[in-house]
Amino acid sequence: MAAKPCLVCGTPSDDSRCPTHRTKTRRQGPSPYTRLHKKLKDRAVAQWVRMYGWVCPGYRIPAHPVQPGGLEGEHIIPRSLRPDLAYEPSNYAVLCRVCNSRKSDKLN
Repeated sequence: MAAKPCLVCGTPSDDSRCPTHRTKTRRQGPSPYTRLHKKLKDRAVAQWVRMYGWVCPGYRIPAHPVQPGGLEGEHIIPRSLRPDLAYEPSNYAVLCRVCNSRKSDKLN
């Protein structure tokens, strides 16, 4: 592998940073937030599918069918606005990937 310049000082290095500027620890595996978020969103999707089937309620568009596995859990009130509600089960809703992207971090 060709040496690359360190992002901090420019010294040639086999990694993106030289040994002097390399971070001390690398995070292993998903963060606790990721694990808990996955559990809560999977639970929200499972409950939705039991009640309504594979139908996205839509975000500013009418409800529409999706392929099995096409729904994802998302925060009703975005984490960026209310981090204290990040793990609140009642703050989870279900949308398809397209609607969730359209919603982004908006409240409505």
